[in-house]
Amino acid sequence: MRQTNDQREATEALQAIAGRYRVEPDSEGWPAIEGAYGRVEYHDGKDLAVYVENARISGTVKRLVELGCRRHQTGDTEARLLFAPALLGRIAQTIRCRYRVERTSYQGRSPEAMRAMTAARLARRSDPGLPGAA
Repeated sequence: MRQTNDQREATEALQAIAGRYRVEPDSEGWPAIEGAYGRVEYHDGKDLAVYVENARISGTVKRLVELGCRRHQTGDTEARLLFAPALLGRIAQTIRCRYRVERTSYQGRSPEAMRAMTAARLARRSDPGLPGAA
């Protein structure tokens, strides 16, 4: 699905604020940071929103309000609260947001170490007497 210009601008703005958190489009194409207990969404140029929908909503909303969120829309089974971008880390931690994983080919190892590991793996595959051989 193609993003509109507004959605693309919102995605770029949220990615700039998100840092280490994973920003993905929701079902409508708007950016969100998914978490176990809710999600962080782009609201407008100055605020972000946290959307919570779970069985323990009253406790989650109470904790978010204590952190500095303002109630925007609250229902029986869902709530949407607004907060300043400076609070993103604490809010994301509360609703257990997912991190963006940085993948590198070496994962902190030198090229020589990677070549040695590859050679050892190939040796194990070719020698049927070694553990891990195919």
